[in-house]
Amino acid sequence: MTQVLAKYRSKILSRHPVQKFVVKIDNCKVELESRQQELIIQIHGKSGEEKIRKLLSDLENLIFFYLGSFPFMESLNINGNEIDISKRAAKYETSNNFLKDNLVICDINETTLNEQKIEELRKISSYPIYSFQCLLSKAYDHVITNHKMTLLLHVIEGLYEADKHQLQAVKQEIQNEYPESRKGTVGDYMAAVYSLCKKYFFNYHRKYACGIMPLLKVTRYKFMARLSETRNWYSHFLNESKKPLRIVKGRDFIIYFELVCYMIRLSVIDRIGAAIDESCVREFYYTVHDWILAIMYDADEPLKSNTYKIEKQWKKFIQEIEELQKAALNNENSQESEISE
Repeated sequence: MTQVLAKYRSKILSRHPVQKFVVKIDNCKVELESRQQELIIQIHGKSGEEKIRKLLSDLENLIFFYLGSFPFMESLNINGNEIDISKRAAKYETSNNFLKDNLVICDINETTLNEQKIEELRKISSYPIYSFQCLLSKAYDHVITNHKMTLLLHVIEGLYEADKHQLQAVKQEIQNEYPESRKGTVGDYMAAVYSLCKKYFFNYHRKYACGIMPLLKVTRYKFMARLSETRNWYSHFLNESKKPLRIVKGRDFIIYFELVCYMIRLSVIDRIGAAIDESCVREFYYTVHDWILAIMYDADEPLKSNTYKIEKQWKKFIQEIEELQKAALNNENSQESEISE
């Protein structure tokens, strides 16, 4: 019998707690629960230590896609022995930039974390997933944004490998929907980008009137072309005159990076069959809209997200308090002046 007790910490759990539940995976009893910011995972099974460690790693990967970050492991105990975790892979320490409540897509419970979901996750190639997780880690915080973006765009390629028959069908769909695509050849990579963007960005963008693309001054086709040309230009070291639609500005790299990261997570979660909370998706894309409005247009109207609306209300409240305090101080000084006279 192998017994594992792993403890983690994440501030995300404060607002997305895990109610205690037990599931059976790989003939092992798996129990999860959170207490404030602490997450506790226990595994009991007859499998050997190596297999149960692999199961724990799969659980961590699934949680990563749901929350948008890895909870930080604080301790690992196997069969009563404390394990040295000081040399864990860098991917397990997610950058603070991605420790945000609005990045949560699914809460963790017995319907989102069970044997079926783990089995479906295992069917997805591990190489693009590992690369994706590394890009969001603290270890990559100081990597220049255009290089990170290029690597991220290659993750799309890894996740959307398809046979020639499927690719041809997707390319034809692009040409049917976007007349501007007929001016040249639709490449395999554009087909992969289209497959990702259509379902996990464009559909939500239209359904909830997210307003992101008008702020970026792009059409759907131009949005996809920017991603495709950026990948091709940086990957093949082309000269400046090539791929004019590629992303150039640092600010734009950050915006597109955030959007693509979210789309990739939606894609993986959808593949494993977990129900996506569309209210979370809507709030995220609304937040991106408000963020672009602020950084590109220095404006705070019209806001769409609750995140920015609450922040604006809070700033207004603080401003009103400061004005009242200032008025009270002026009144007090005025009264003291009258008394002295």
